Amino acid sequence: MKSANGLSKVLGLILATLLAFALLPGAFAQTSTGSVQGVVKDPTGAVVTGAKVTIVSSGTGFTRLAKTDNGGSYALLDLPPGEYRITSDREYRQPRDFIGSDVE
Repeated sequence: MKSANGLSKVLGLILATLLAFALLPGAFAQTSTGSVQGVVKDPTGAVVTGAKVTIVSSGTGFTRLAKTDNGGSYALLDLPPGEYRITSDREYRQPRDFIGSDVE
């Protein structure tokens, strides 16, 4: 009877170990995203509040939008790696393109 109990414990330990290894890769998964942050200013250098900032991936067309805060700042977070075009609707003449903004 003792050997059956010991065998159950060993099998339980093996099962628990296998389960732990099956779940382990997810625990160490790395995120591969980046971010772009900046400030929109007018031609005089004053910050622009409420400007719409758009970022578009040159390779995939992935798009994300943000609005500037009271300090003219914006943040575009959790972007997949790649090359992007960033435009703002408040350049006081026409939208301005920033081509070649690499996110890593």
